[in-house]
Amino acid sequence: AEVYQKLNKPDKATECLGRLPRMQPIDRTNWRILYCDSEEMDGENRSARNAIDGNPDTFWNNRYKKSGTPHPHEIIIDMGKTYTISGFAYLPTMYCSGRIKDYEFYVSSDGTFGDPFLQAAFPGDFVEKIVQFKDRVTCRFIKIRTLSDTDGWSFANIAELNVFGE
Repeated sequence: AEVYQKLNKPDKATECLGRLPRMQPIDRTNWRILYCDSEEMDGENRSARNAIDGNPDTFWNNRYKKSGTPHPHEIIIDMGKTYTISGFAYLPTMYCSGRIKDYEFYVSSDGTFGDPFLQAAFPGDFVEKIVQFKDRVTCRFIKIRTLSDTDGWSFANIAELNVFGE
């Protein structure tokens, strides 16, 4: 898989976007969160639903107050119908720790997951990461499983998760 990063510098935007693959994000209107190992709801709304709500200012964060949970953390999403996908984008939040480092990405047609489709690591910055798969894959369900975060804690967050395909 190839990982691309959008740059936050306006003078570099054209250069960077020119190198990005031409991939269309899948409409998330009918997406549903089927499972999340934990979410922080103690005085905050860090629901897993925030990872797919289209608002980068809201985000999912695993539970970390009172009885925090260690890695791995995972979210399972039903995309509502079957797609042929070519990659995904992960946007970490800028508001707290928990940027995903090591992760596994799973795909499934029936909601049953076997081995990871992809296992990799993200760089530890705040910019959006775009992952282009070597081969396209057909699926309806996806799972992202975090194995570590860039700060060495037990946190994970996702401001936005998009999938590219048709």
